[in-house]
Amino acid sequence: MARLIVEEGWPVAVAAKMFLVSPPTARKWAARYRDQGTAGMVDRYLHTVIDDHSRVAYVEMHADEKAATAIGVLQRASAWFAERGVSVERVLSDNGSAYRSHAWREACADLQIISKRTRPYRPQTNGKIERFHRTLADGWAYARFYTSETERRAALPAWIHFIHFYNRHRLHTARSAARPSAGSTTCLDITSRCSVSWRW
Repeated sequence: MARLIVEEGWPVAVAAKMFLVSPPTARKWAARYRDQGTAGMVDRYLHTVIDDHSRVAYVEMHADEKAATAIGVLQRASAWFAERGVSVERVLSDNGSAYRSHAWREACADLQIISKRTRPYRPQTNGKIERFHRTLADGWAYARFYTSETERRAALPAWIHFIHFYNRHRLHTARSAARPSAGSTTCLDITSRCSVSWRW
């Protein structure tokens, strides 16, 4: 669709109708194609992991949400938490195909982590990470106007410094105004979710 608009000169309304999307969506995809070419047509997914007790967060950006990617995130996040004295016992994920796969179960077994999933269509089951996603959206994704998806992605590493602030200095009302790093650091749950697909 974007190629047809940009290279073939199709009117946005005609391309949108043909591909059953709204004209604003078609314009966004065309702008992305104009800015980045075919590389811009790939979705980006943020994989987020948050400690259930202390709310300490870990984030990685990837081009997919396949099982192999989710397993890699879990392995790196587990090592990252272990460096901070956190022993991971359980992981709570959504019901995406990556988390229902045999490979995910085997990876959790190899790491000696119990894998659990949220109830389908009940995001409040995973409320802590949903709240972190809201903070992430407000602090990075929608904090200001970005002229392109490339600019938005380029801003994420700088925002990751906010995660240091989020993890070390920000007071959390759900923790009686304690900082995430002020919590216990042994045997904590990790809530993991292949979370956000930014599709502009």
